[in-house]
Amino acid sequence: MADNQIRFGQDLEIRVIVHENVSKGIILEFEFHGIHDHMWPHGKEIYSYLEKETDKHKPDAVLLNYLQYQYTFGNELGGTIMIPILNMKEKRIRPCAIVADGPTAKSLQSLMVASDIRRTINIEMFGKKEFALEYLERLLSQSP
Repeated sequence: MADNQIRFGQDLEIRVIVHENVSKGIILEFEFHGIHDHMWPHGKEIYSYLEKETDKHKPDAVLLNYLQYQYTFGNELGGTIMIPILNMKEKRIRPCAIVADGPTAKSLQSLMVASDIRRTINIEMFGKKEFALEYLERLLSQSP
């Protein structure tokens, strides 16, 4: 399991964890720490970082961990969900699990319902990281 982290301003740190010992493939975890500031001043840098790390590790699935992140409102967070999931070069969509709890989970659930994302993307939400990893490992073990 490899990892690294980066800080954006005072309110956001993103840690990248590569889970390589899964049944079939790589799960890339983005662990968010901090408080969501509506209208992210570092939005483009954040999106660029997520894209760079996703291209670098070429994951088969993505885990977005918001357990240490406080989010209540703002569409900017949608980019942090979509960038690692969509693989435009390979023209495929990676399965994704989101882990969050409390008000953050409630707000993310609302964002997912409003966008109707589950209609086109294999994405689920969990309250515990272990359950999210189990879900992704199960999906990967079932893929051809």
